[in-house]
Amino acid sequence: MSKVRSLAVLLAVLFNALLVAPSAAAQPPFRLPTYITDNAGVLNDSTRAAIQSAAGKLYSDRRIELWVVFVDSFSGQPAVSWAQNTRAASDLGDFDALLAVATIDRSYAFLVPNRVQTISATQVDDLRRNQIEPALRRDDWSGAAVAAANGLDRPQGSSSWTPLLIALGVIAAVLLGLLVAMRYRRRRRRAAELAASQRVDATDPDALAALSLGALDDLSRWKVVDVDNAVRTSANELALTTEEFGEARTEPFTRAVNNAKAALSQAFIIRQQLDDAIPETRAQRRELLTQVIVAAARADRELESQREAFEQMRDLVVNAPERLDTLTQRIVELTARIAPAEQRMAELHNEFDSSALTSVATNVVTAKDRLSFADQSLTRARALAAKPVSGEQSGLVDAVQAAESSLGQARALLDAVDSAANDIRHAVAT
Repeated sequence: MSKVRSLAVLLAVLFNALLVAPSAAAQPPFRLPTYITDNAGVLNDSTRAAIQSAAGKLYSDRRIELWVVFVDSFSGQPAVSWAQNTRAASDLGDFDALLAVATIDRSYAFLVPNRVQTISATQVDDLRRNQIEPALRRDDWSGAAVAAANGLDRPQGSSSWTPLLIALGVIAAVLLGLLVAMRYRRRRRRAAELAASQRVDATDPDALAALSLGALDDLSRWKVVDVDNAVRTSANELALTTEEFGEARTEPFTRAVNNAKAALSQAFIIRQQLDDAIPETRAQRRELLTQVIVAAARADRELESQREAFEQMRDLVVNAPERLDTLTQRIVELTARIAPAEQRMAELHNEFDSSALTSVATNVVTAKDRLSFADQSLTRARALAAKPVSGEQSGLVDAVQAAESSLGQARALLDAVDSAANDIRHAVAT
């Protein structure tokens, strides 16, 4: 009897519980057992399959999981709070979205983590308002879930951003074009200024004062590089020239190369000062740039002068046979003028007082001496030209130049004798 009595009591309790149960089953937040939970019984096989297909595509495309739960009621909690608590209880991650729907309460929540970059907060609101809520109003429960999945399955940087991105791209292209054009014009202007500055006498500080600071800066860089190249070339030429003409003859060239090296060293020091982190005033910068340019230009001019001089000497050595033949012919021509000049001097003594002839009295004798010295120099030059020896070409140059100088003096002396009568008459008349 006791067992029968206990069973009757249990049945009575269950019956009373059913009598007082609410019409809708209140569902507190809970851990979701699967991606699609239908505790409200609103899905069938086809609608569940539609949600699974859309959610599967979302995960395949974007690696975003969509969790869907349908219950009758959120047990009196706000929809968002219920969804957040369920999300926490289910340990959902940063790429897990949740759609929670209370079918009888007619309430829902759609939670999308901030880490999901395929859709912005504004777009989530649009998705709720324009896709999910209309489906829920029609009791299209699966349609709401499919709309949520499709709304999340969009390329990063959606179409709403496209016009802005295009506009920004156009603006960037225009700005880039303007920048390129400005830089091109600036380069052309600087190139024109540099070309103009290169025509200025760079050894003259007053001439450089008319140039802009930018032109001075460009000119200084160009001039330093130019002189550096000239020094390298001249150093190689100097070694060959010293071997060819000897150290004594090449001493001016050696001095010019050393001066240029010193100027370059000072120029590099000043350039480092100009390019360091300590700024100079415009006046200081102009003064330093002018120093660099003037020193480099003067060194370059000295080098060029010495190079030209040694080019002439080298040309003399190379063309020595022809040069010696020409000088020999000049000796013959001037020697032929000696006898007429002596006769002319005798005529002058008959025509003018000796005091008037003082300036030309010894011209013929001196011309003979000059011609004799020129002949001796040519003889020595021919001997040296016949057997050129490295380091002894300087002797050949000296001999040829001595002969040329002596012949020039002899010609001037004889010309003075020829014009003496006219010169004396002109002096008397004035």
